[in-house]
Amino acid sequence: MTHKMRRFAGVLLAGALFTGAMSAPALAWTYSSMGGQVTVSGPTISLKDTGNDGRFVSTEFKYNSGRSSSGLSNKLGYGNSTSATVSSDITNAKICISNTLSPMDCGSWRY
Repeated sequence: MTHKMRRFAGVLLAGALFTGAMSAPALAWTYSSMGGQVTVSGPTISLKDTGNDGRFVSTEFKYNSGRSSSGLSNKLGYGNSTSATVSSDITNAKICISNTLSPMDCGSWRY
């Protein structure tokens, strides 16, 4: 490779890094459990009620490499979704469902 070609390749690489063309893709996944469905795309989480049972669903989730956590409830009813966006990619979540006069039932964590 000639000196000019190496220099051109270096400029292309630097330009790609500067524009973010080589940045890592956001985490994207879907998880269903306990009458709810969570869809995650990077820092955004959506929670859909899929249970048609009169109970509401919620999710607990972790972000910031697991150092931060939050929750989201969906009381909009069967077939409806709600969403939230946090400051960094969401890495795991679990879905919970309401109970009358007792703590919520929760599924396992999805990592």
